[in-house]
Amino acid sequence: MISLRSCSDESVISYVSGQFCTPMNCVTKVPYLPDNADNEYAGAIFYANPDNTITLRHLGNNYLGTWTVMIINQKSYININFAGINPIATYWNKSYHYLGFVGPYRKLSYSGGSRYFLQVCNEILPYQVGDFGPSGGIIAYDKGSYSDGWRYIELAPNDLPVGEWGCVTSNLMNAQFDGVGSGYQNSVAIANFHQSLNQYATNPAICSALNNGTVAAFSGLTHDFGDQRDWCLPSHDELKLIHDNLHVNGEGGFTANPYWSSTDTGTPQAKCIDFSTGATVLLPKNTANVGTRLVRYF
Repeated sequence: MISLRSCSDESVISYVSGQFCTPMNCVTKVPYLPDNADNEYAGAIFYANPDNTITLRHLGNNYLGTWTVMIINQKSYININFAGINPIATYWNKSYHYLGFVGPYRKLSYSGGSRYFLQVCNEILPYQVGDFGPSGGIIAYDKGSYSDGWRYIELAPNDLPVGEWGCVTSNLMNAQFDGVGSGYQNSVAIANFHQSLNQYATNPAICSALNNGTVAAFSGLTHDFGDQRDWCLPSHDELKLIHDNLHVNGEGGFTANPYWSSTDTGTPQAKCIDFSTGATVLLPKNTANVGTRLVRYF
């Protein structure tokens, strides 16, 4: 972090604004951090608009707000404001103290804690399906243009150890998205639910005696591979694309078993793709021997 004490207020405002403004082909994401007690809006995306407003995109919805950078006693603050009385405004409308970088993340503190942001930008190199990806995986999908912070889906090269989808009695409305690009948000909803249970990993009976405490989506969000921690469990449609684009061509090293998607269907099942047939199957969330393969967007 550079020292701002010797800079003019105008220079500091320009610097801090530059940390959160989104240049062309860049967005600011809210990352999932397992050591952070507050991951409610992990996966949300901020865009800085040309008219100095901001747009927050979360769970497929857009919210328009404003932000202001101020210098008070040589400290940099960012005020965020969304209109109305609603959960978005209640959560985000605060005065944040900008503290600079913690690893790759920009850290802002407020009276109740801290929040972290990650700016991601369009990769310069073009890729084709089947190419090796930038994090050591395989390119599984190209949507043709860069939007919402990504163009490509990269598939991890290997399965994770076999685990359950999660609590068999869960019904997670925010994890019931099928579409391409929704795997991360589904995964966050799954992880947040299980983290809200009292020591689910070691006390799965808090949900059901039929569970063993493993959660495939949480394993994905906390997985560190290729110097990246933005992996997630793919949505149903993403997993189907992986089967059709890679597995049928002998790529990816999959087994002839079902694989978990992050798409919930309510109690007690979740959507899977059977990689022996390509068919969608609904399986109880504690089913044994279902594969877990991760993806990331870039």
